[in-house]
Amino acid sequence: MVLMAATFFLIGCDDPYEGDGDLTETDMLTTTTTSGSSDDNGILTVEVDVTDGVDSFLITTVTDWWIAMEALYDPDGNLVLWWEDWYESEYSLTNAFFIESGDSELNWPIREDDGPLQTGTWVAEFAITDNDTNYVGSFPADITVQTKDDPNLNDGIIRARIVYASGVQRDDEATAGTEAGVERWREIWATEGLELQVDYASGDINANLPWPDGLTSDIADESANFWDSDVTVIIGEEIDGSQDYYGVSGGIPGTLIAGPRSAVVLSWLANAGGDGTFDDEDIRLYGETLAHEVGHYMGLYHPVEDGWEYWDALGDTVECSNTEDCEGQLGDNLMFPYPVCTFTECVPADQISADQAGASHRYTGAL
Repeated sequence: MVLMAATFFLIGCDDPYEGDGDLTETDMLTTTTTSGSSDDNGILTVEVDVTDGVDSFLITTVTDWWIAMEALYDPDGNLVLWWEDWYESEYSLTNAFFIESGDSELNWPIREDDGPLQTGTWVAEFAITDNDTNYVGSFPADITVQTKDDPNLNDGIIRARIVYASGVQRDDEATAGTEAGVERWREIWATEGLELQVDYASGDINANLPWPDGLTSDIADESANFWDSDVTVIIGEEIDGSQDYYGVSGGIPGTLIAGPRSAVVLSWLANAGGDGTFDDEDIRLYGETLAHEVGHYMGLYHPVEDGWEYWDALGDTVECSNTEDCEGQLGDNLMFPYPVCTFTECVPADQISADQAGASHRYTGAL
């Protein structure tokens, strides 16, 4: 994922919303949609009302410019998150602080130490900027706030919609391999109390999938008709004109509503290997790729980045600092940045730490 560097400052706030918004509810998920605009200093303020029983919230903001989060305040006015603490940190917590496109997502809390949520009104501030990262005042934005009432953060259901790109659904190798990979994905997540529910659909999107960077409307169009708690996974032949990419997540975390990056995209040909057919090893790796990329979408980072100088912000993934140690200590972790392979086989990457599982259960889409 390509990140644009930007410098942000906290400069005041203004009325958070225009209008009362539209409200929809499921048994555990409440979705409120509304519109707002940045103040004269380019700050968009979003309020989240947390009542008894609410365990997490997900904010999605969408504009026609660039947007990134700056700050989060609890109901007592305490600064809980501040961009400057994380923007140049060696630890990764959320991509909400980075300018990536015209949308920004924050899921909160992320770690056990970040919660439980205090009841009352939480306030999040987002900066809207132009292409040169100058603040843009009085600029409109669409705002979606989703809150989850989940009495058990050890068990959860993830609903995924597998969408085959145009023509892929007619390829028996692609569909059979994907369904087998989904079973491997289901097996991995079940060990941590995450039940995977999957529906399959055929889409109109070109099988040469776009990079989910928000620069086209294709991904938003494919995810527009799905429920607000579905994670959309699009299966194509290539990503950005190449079979070099196994899969790419539209965000860390991703949104639960249709938007410019509201999907995980995967190349079934890349996962099938050079011969375009799935053997047992390919299927295992395909399932691990599905679980890995949707793990990103639920807010998980690589425990260590290739280069060994950056780590996730979770306390129980080791801070290794060279290839031998990192592959030895973390090579079997689901979120390790690449498969650790010999000439004949790859290490199964199916281990999830307690903190990784906790962050997954705190994702607002894990119901």
